[in-house]
Amino acid sequence: MCGGSLSLQDNMYVCDSCHNRILISMVLENNDVFIAYTETDLQGRRTKESIVAQEVYNKLQSKNINTFYQRISADGAIGESFEAICDIAVSNVKVIIVVGGSKDSFEKVIRRYERFFGGKTILPICVD
Repeated sequence: MCGGSLSLQDNMYVCDSCHNRILISMVLENNDVFIAYTETDLQGRRTKESIVAQEVYNKLQSKNINTFYQRISADGAIGESFEAICDIAVSNVKVIIVVGGSKDSFEKVIRRYERFFGGKTILPICVD
């Protein structure tokens, strides 16, 4: 509410400005779009899909469309808490954008999130 940025601490978002603590679910329920993609390749390098996903995220945010993009929205979360944050976010949105660069990358992302697809608009973006 104060305009400060949020960081993830102890499975809660904490405002860097006023230090208020906010439940993750309260922040995530305001998202309209979830961007599903693969962040890193097998060697741990950032993927082209991640770069394109960030460009999409930036454009949507500039149009005041609340968007979940894991690299920013779940920054600092790891393991089970990361998975839980993504699951909460994707379950609350109206639109899921699936970014993939190959058949395999699309299939991997779809397998991860397909249980949330019901009743949502799914938009694929093919990289390359």
